[in-house]
Amino acid sequence: DYDRAIEDISQAVKMDPLCYAGFYARGTAYDLKGDRSRAIAGYSRAIELSPAPGTIDAFIWRNRAHSRKGDYDHALQDIDQALKLDPRDIAALSSRCYVLAIAGAFDKALAYCNEALRIRPNTASILDSRGFTYLKMGSPDEAIAAFDAALQIDRKMASSLYGRGTAKRLKGDAAGGDADIEAARAIRPSV
Repeated sequence: DYDRAIEDISQAVKMDPLCYAGFYARGTAYDLKGDRSRAIAGYSRAIELSPAPGTIDAFIWRNRAHSRKGDYDHALQDIDQALKLDPRDIAALSSRCYVLAIAGAFDKALAYCNEALRIRPNTASILDSRGFTYLKMGSPDEAIAAFDAALQIDRKMASSLYGRGTAKRLKGDAAGGDADIEAARAIRPSV
């Protein structure tokens, strides 16, 4: 019930207008609701209020909201800020891999995915980003291998099922691809 959550968090923010956690939580609620502009505003205010300035999580989530809006320049700026705070943060490294893959900078994208996997091997979300990168590169075999590895860790990872299905279709396996895509949609219809 995102609307009620936003209403409650807004009341908390009125009581303490300098509360980082309130703005961060409200940004997250808007993000989950699909209101990216208000999510970005909430994360931005949280970053302003945090003494670091900002926290890695707020930069990473704001990056994701920017990415979902198609604003990849701002997404990369946020990832850069997160990596300045912690160059080994795997969520930031994996996000950078994903956004660079969208931008077509595949070698750089893979370097970030590989660095994240070096720090934390066998992490499904990073393997998923690597699979997405290979898929965007037009390398379906490598994409399938990365998605398979992610699915061995988390067999309910909808994005990996969808990506693997797309890669299978690219290789001419329409039935196998359709089965993966349908399984992904059963887990997360908006995949």
